[in-house]
Amino acid sequence: MNLPEPAPFTFAALDGLCFAAARDRLKPLADGAFRLHALGPVLELARLSTSGLLPPPSRANWLALDDAAGLGNALGEGRTIWTCRERHLGFLRMRPIQPDDETEENTFKLEAQRAAHTVGFPRKLAAQLVGAFEEIQGNVYDHSGASGSGLAAYRATARRFEFVVSDGGRGVLPSLQSCADYAHLTDHAEALRLMLMDGVSRYGKGTSHGAGFRPLFGGLANRKGELRFRSGDHALTIDGVNPGTIPAKTAEKVLISGFVASVVCAL
Repeated sequence: MNLPEPAPFTFAALDGLCFAAARDRLKPLADGAFRLHALGPVLELARLSTSGLLPPPSRANWLALDDAAGLGNALGEGRTIWTCRERHLGFLRMRPIQPDDETEENTFKLEAQRAAHTVGFPRKLAAQLVGAFEEIQGNVYDHSGASGSGLAAYRATARRFEFVVSDGGRGVLPSLQSCADYAHLTDHAEALRLMLMDGVSRYGKGTSHGAGFRPLFGGLANRKGELRFRSGDHALTIDGVNPGTIPAKTAEKVLISGFVASVVCAL
């Protein structure tokens, strides 16, 4: 008897499992029913698991992490920073406040840039991608209200680089609502759309804040970019050759605490 091949653990698979669990219709899953496809769905699962809806990746027997198993183990051990040059992946736990000593942060960024270059990205583009990575990571310190829950991770495979930033903070909508300019907002989808506009942040209009995502779009221009931003009960996605010109799409999802940004760039 031939056993079925494991299914790739994509965002669509994660969303389906979440909806089924939320409706109490999730059937038992066979060990190894899913296998690693990308880092984003795995770390979004980790954030969703804090609600108890689904288990964390380290206890999800139905998910095979394959070459990211070392990362999963290091996360389970509570490591602050972990990188693997052989597998081209790593993560960094963020601090409650932005540290004065940035040795770990600089080491992590250099390893991420090295990984991107090793799998085929030109040095300049690798630096742009890590710069975008750093901008989103900085937003956790600026806006989440819980930067100590933040996690930044990267993974590089053949001509493909992905990074994920997550936190367990207030989320995009409550962050914007804390500013009088956006106190009227009530919708997570609208908050996610506003988040991507220049000049929009909890600091209000007409300030120097709210441009953190421009370097992200610049680094992915004319590349096959896949972006997913997750907060509240919605996800916002951008897929295409030029993310700066393709309309963002929002879709309702199961409620999540905090914020998750997942980005993939492929050559």
